[in-house]
Amino acid sequence: MPMPAVLGTIAQQGQAGGGASAPTNVSVATSSAGNYDDAVIVSCISGPNVIASNNGSTFSSGTGDIELIYGVDYNNAVILNSGVLQFETFGYCRATGATSFGWGMGTPSIVQDTFGALSGTAKSGSGTTAQDSTSSHIGLIANITHNSGGRGYLLLSNSGDGFSWGVTCEATNSTGTTGSSPVVTPRIMIP
Repeated sequence: MPMPAVLGTIAQQGQAGGGASAPTNVSVATSSAGNYDDAVIVSCISGPNVIASNNGSTFSSGTGDIELIYGVDYNNAVILNSGVLQFETFGYCRATGATSFGWGMGTPSIVQDTFGALSGTAKSGSGTTAQDSTSSHIGLIANITHNSGGRGYLLLSNSGDGFSWGVTCEATNSTGTTGSSPVVTPRIMIP
């Protein structure tokens, strides 16, 4: 007959799960290592020079402002795309002990719109399962629709006007799934 102390030791080892755990250290970054953690890179696919060049360096605690450049390129991009600007997000899902990955994005929201330039925001696409989404984007697009102003479309033009969206990744293994923290939030803003 087994002794109670031996049974208790065996039970404790079983509860410990043999050291297996869900992925840890999960975060969204601009590359697999080094700068910048809790950051992403954004591209406007509706036209060049609509936003300033960005590499993730403007992010702090997961939030980063990227300049929306008011001017001819912004106006042309809105006109040529029937009032809708589209943005891709690039990142790398850093994690320890993960075997698969998934990307998510919240519906874009308006940060400030002083003169009512925007009629709505939406997201499209589906999140990729690639850990490295630094060359090909995360699979989700932020769509920002502008109001018609009679002679064209209204544009964000006041300092502080802009929009944002949240980006997350999940890392999974046979034990469980862990979401990235914090949510990384690019804010596309008129400076």
